[in-house]
Parts: sequence; structure tokens; C-alpha cells
Amino acid sequence: MATTFCENKVKPLTLQSYRASIKNHIVPVIGAMGVQAVKGTHIQRLYNSMTRAGLY
Repeated sequence: MATTFCENKVKPLTLQSYRASIKNHIVPVIGAMGVQAVKGTHIQRLYNSMTRAGLY
């Protein structure tokens, strides 16, 4: 995985948790969209998905 902005700023277990959340929850909903392409509707869909799953 590419170096992240927080890789040297958080503990290894925290980084592992962040990566798991991105892989398991964010990528399946938003996909491989570039940051500039993400719209409010994408974030809302992500939030709704996580709420239904009891994650938020």
C-alpha cells in the first residue's frame, strides 16, 4: 500500500485499523474515484451504508 499522510504520525495498530476501514467500507462504496470526483451524494451513500451495517 502507498505511504499515507498519517503513516508516521499514528501508532501501527491505528494505521492498520484505518487501512481496514478504507478497504472494507470506503472502497466498496466509493470505489477508486479520485478525490476531486467524490461528491456529496457519494459520501451520503457511504454514510447510509455504514449506518445500515451498524458501523456509525
